[in-house]
Amino acid sequence: MRTWTSTLAARKTDFRDDRSFGVTLDELSLHSYVQPLERSGVAINSWGGWFDASTADGMIKTFLTLKNYQRAVVGPWNHGGSQNASPYQTAASQRVMQVLEWLRFFDHYLKDVDTGIDADRQFYYFTIGEEKWKVTNRWPVAGTEMTRWYCDENNTLSPKGAWKAGQDSYTINFEATTGQRIVGTHRVGGGQVVYGDRADEDKKLLTYTSNPLESDVEVTGYPIVRSLRHLNSY
Repeated sequence: MRTWTSTLAARKTDFRDDRSFGVTLDELSLHSYVQPLERSGVAINSWGGWFDASTADGMIKTFLTLKNYQRAVVGPWNHGGSQNASPYQTAASQRVMQVLEWLRFFDHYLKDVDTGIDADRQFYYFTIGEEKWKVTNRWPVAGTEMTRWYCDENNTLSPKGAWKAGQDSYTINFEATTGQRIVGTHRVGGGQVVYGDRADEDKKLLTYTSNPLESDVEVTGYPIVRSLRHLNSY
């Protein structure tokens, strides 16, 4: 009942100073308590998913902001982490692994048991497609190269676009869909997540596509989209 009440309150919230929850969003948010959290020195075990709304972004910002010891994990999960939502998934669930990792953390910090937890703060992340776990103690990860791409003519995406203004018109096609068996529909365990062929759906949308890449490229994190007027500050 509490979750349903929170959902209703969230739907009524238009502005960050609304009090649909009885308090404002700022009063509920982690950023309002950065200094007390750092003074406490409490260890943080945070989990998020690349397919779970903005939780991955939240994990990254928390890792970069708070100086506390952190063991952050971002996997290929739906909301709640009950399902592997990767289109290239090799396993339907990793719930057992998640629970064991939670036990390792709590046994170490609540019971002083040596469970092999890292001495230094670490950020564990899953690379979709490669289907591998990796770990870093910095963000962006070592070796990262930022590349600028441009929305170009004829719905192309190019790394060699011109600094020129332009526009594409698009009439919304309300028949476009992500399907019925995707992350949003199955976020609470409603069956395996399945991604259909997007080619036909893409024809109903405004898309920009690059030429095939000359070599394999690993993308870690998320893209930043900027309009032409903001490129000078990028």
